[in-house]
Amino acid sequence: MSAPTGLKMGPMTNCIVPSKWHALLMLLEMWFSIIPAIALEYVYLGLALDWNPIGLPAFQQVLGVVMAIEPWGRVVVWLLFPFNLLAVHYLNAFSAIKVAKFFLFFETHRHKPREGIFPRDFKDPDYYHWHARRALKKFPCWLLQLTPFTAMKGRYVYNQLGLGTVKVGKAAGTIDSWIDTEFVEIQDGAAIGRAAAITSHYFTPTHLIVKKVAIGKGCIVGERARVPSGVSLGDRSTILAKAVVRLDEPVPPGAIFGGNPATRVPWDPSIEKKA
Repeated sequence: MSAPTGLKMGPMTNCIVPSKWHALLMLLEMWFSIIPAIALEYVYLGLALDWNPIGLPAFQQVLGVVMAIEPWGRVVVWLLFPFNLLAVHYLNAFSAIKVAKFFLFFETHRHKPREGIFPRDFKDPDYYHWHARRALKKFPCWLLQLTPFTAMKGRYVYNQLGLGTVKVGKAAGTIDSWIDTEFVEIQDGAAIGRAAAITSHYFTPTHLIVKKVAIGKGCIVGERARVPSGVSLGDRSTILAKAVVRLDEPVPPGAIFGGNPATRVPWDPSIEKKA
């Protein structure tokens, strides 16, 4: 048992590595992802310590320039140490996304993602490859949980790893929420609250349900709300904090839903005008 492949640790669900082959791919993914970061550290440590163990001629010339303005060249390099750490982390995360996308390209061509109701049996190809795709996304998503800044946590990672099944619009607030990486559409200006869960999959004791979740323009999903598979939120609709929307629930544009299970909450628009 492990957490779903999203950018935050969410509710426990049956998301496992389906085969030893995919476990090996995950290890290769980690290794290839870190190679650019290792190269960056070679350059930084070389500049900081006058160190060129491989003896690269071009890099030795760079070292010569830095050493020529000693000690200020070395001082500037060490002052950049915090930024070096950030650069290593973000380069690793960026590389992990690209490597995962490369592996997912072949995984998707083996078996394309699709919506439906599938038996929880690894002999079923949809169930098997659903787990396989999520396994390949685990490492980059884990890295992005740790990033101190949010530039890569929003639209970029979802649109990169969504395999064409995910669309996150502009100015959509998704940073502190739990969002599946397949069959999710979030339009421009939507705001997803802290610890809210947008999940296009749902487990029953015998089946896996995968259906698209659509969130319209300017929607608000409150803190710790749950929006499961098959739900569509009309433009400017609101799901109140801690509400649990039913499966396949169509929420009309401008409507407000709250409670567990979520039902429509009466609201007089004239109150907003008076305010």
